[in-house]
Amino acid sequence: MLPDAGVLTAINKRIVNILRKAPPGTHLAVEAALLTEEAELALHRVLTGLGGSVERAIAERRYADALHALTGLRQAVDDFFERIMVMDENLDRRNNRLALLRDVRSLLGGVADLSRLPG
Repeated sequence: MLPDAGVLTAINKRIVNILRKAPPGTHLAVEAALLTEEAELALHRVLTGLGGSVERAIAERRYADALHALTGLRQAVDDFFERIMVMDENLDRRNNRLALLRDVRSLLGGVADLSRLPG
């Protein structure tokens, strides 16, 4: 097992728990203009920066490299959950934050089914 598996499993679990609370059918794209808090901006930057390298590693079947790269999300995800109220009263802000988390979850899920890893 990869040493980074626990980190990725924890990230995935936190996001899945929040997304379970989201209303079904809320599949919106992230609107960068609605990201105003530093923690959500940072998560978006990290996600955008990692996307290409992770997708290339997957395409080249370098799954361990892709998983290792995804650990770069850890601090941004931790900061996001520490500083951001995802289920904000403002519906646009809430939906945008949920979309951001769905994008993180999608990138994580593109490498492995992290729900099957212990942690």
